[in-house]
Amino acid sequence: MPGLQGNGSAKVLWIGLLLFGLALVLRILFLQSLPEAAGPYNPFYSGDTPTWLDYASAIQESVPFDLGLPLRPPGVAYLVAMLWDGKDGGLLFLKLAWCLMGAAAVALFFLAVWRSFDLRVAAVAAFIAAASTGLMILSTSLNNETPYLLLVIGSFTLWEPLRHHPRLLVLLIWATLHGLACLIRAEHLLFFALTSTYLVWVWARIAAPHSAWKRSLSQGALLVIFFILPLLPWQLHIFTQIERFNREPLPMEPATEQAYLQLEQALGGLPWSIDAEREREALPAFLRRPLSNFVAATVAVRGGAEVTGDDFRIIEEAFGSRPEPIAEHPFVTIYGGLNFCLANNPFASGGFTRAPLEVPPPLTGGASRYPGFLVAGLPPPDLAFSYPPHLEIVNHGYRLGWDWILSHPGDYVSLAFRKLSIFWSGATLGLTGYNLPLGMSGVRRAVDLVVPEGGPGVALWRGAGLVILLLGLWFGRREEALVPWLLLLATKVITTVAFFGYAREGAVVIPVFALLIGLIAGRGIPRLAAISEARRWFLASCALALVLVAVEAYRWHSQQVVTLDGRQVGVGSPFPEPDYEDRRLEVK
Repeated sequence: MPGLQGNGSAKVLWIGLLLFGLALVLRILFLQSLPEAAGPYNPFYSGDTPTWLDYASAIQESVPFDLGLPLRPPGVAYLVAMLWDGKDGGLLFLKLAWCLMGAAAVALFFLAVWRSFDLRVAAVAAFIAAASTGLMILSTSLNNETPYLLLVIGSFTLWEPLRHHPRLLVLLIWATLHGLACLIRAEHLLFFALTSTYLVWVWARIAAPHSAWKRSLSQGALLVIFFILPLLPWQLHIFTQIERFNREPLPMEPATEQAYLQLEQALGGLPWSIDAEREREALPAFLRRPLSNFVAATVAVRGGAEVTGDDFRIIEEAFGSRPEPIAEHPFVTIYGGLNFCLANNPFASGGFTRAPLEVPPPLTGGASRYPGFLVAGLPPPDLAFSYPPHLEIVNHGYRLGWDWILSHPGDYVSLAFRKLSIFWSGATLGLTGYNLPLGMSGVRRAVDLVVPEGGPGVALWRGAGLVILLLGLWFGRREEALVPWLLLLATKVITTVAFFGYAREGAVVIPVFALLIGLIAGRGIPRLAAISEARRWFLASCALALVLVAVEAYRWHSQQVVTLDGRQVGVGSPFPEPDYEDRRLEVK
């Protein structure tokens, strides 16, 4: 076993169990220190918790959510539906389950690093992960990051046997875990593709020369097949759901239905030409009725005596595009193009924004040329598939985003650096519930977690983090076992540059950062590098664990007061939900 002298495997096991227990206790203490530990709200993390709870309730009640469309990966919602009884009283159990997953991720992290490196590196790295502020916040909020990390780090425990001796069972477990990870975060497909390519190359390098690539490619094919298996039921389900959505009218509220009946009665005397009938039938079924009524009402407002085929140009004039059906074969979710467009546009600030969804329709020629009762209040406050500009962003968000990037390359480069700055602010969060050495007060951006605000001390700390990153890469430059961890970091950076800059995305790579610190300590500090006895590491681990628990227990006992923009946080958010504003958080 790596990093051991003599019969020390039992001590390593105890260190792993100690780290699990430590991580769990720290997370429970952090959870109990929240103003509302048993509720869904966490002031340090503004994510999609209400959405996951609503989605899980829909699953439990067997009713469609988001019109049955895959607007987000389903993994977290199904996990919540399995663990939650659907009642407010069960939310504490749900949060404790997240604490348990976060603690398990730390223990698996220790195991993965120990298997690939040695006990010195693993112990240092795992203690940092156990006490990491960012990972503690993620472990006490209902989010996708914690179960995602559990799956990914769990798979990394198989890296050594996978790389050197890829047996069928190892291939199956590895690929299945990454398939499940894609059901939580669809962009994880990029990581699986890169690691699979690397593994095929490694297997070809170590195999017998006469059959190297044939055997390697066959193992790669098995990886892909096993990866697809856990995804297949969901993919078939969403293909069916999208097909159904495209061929059926949108469901309407009774008040909207009544309004349409009155409008259609008023327009009943307006004849339609054969070309107009043909144009109407060419519209997607879910938009056929509202847009047909809009065209007819506009013709009536303009004094027309008949609806013709040419009148359907009104749709482009009013909304800027002609609606199309939803693409029927997405990978896991249809939100990729939507998020890409929201993240890359003239209004983007680096973090999450809904600004493109809030742009008024063009209404060519002026609002007076359209029926006022149908254009008043546009755009809708939420994403609406009955509104052509929103549908255009969902269907063609990648094209819209790329059009802006290619026409504003300088602006995009500046935007990319802002995204990476936000990402790095999450990756360099400190330790314990105090976020040592910077403190917990800071800014919580929309749909993100709290990070310290800029200043000389914060800039110095984040700069030191970059130095540590480079040093860790230097000390690990000959460590082939570092490859999957660096690929994880690289894919998160790519995702950040392409989509939103999230501090919570940066927090996901804290284990990579902790591993690099472990490499610096284990390889670069002579006194530490000389210690190889598991017994001494176990005793040191016990002492450090007691200190960390004492610090967090003191924080819990001190009953700190949390405010957002000056409003004290009690039960629930002090601001109406959903809250897409940046908030100043202070801990006193």
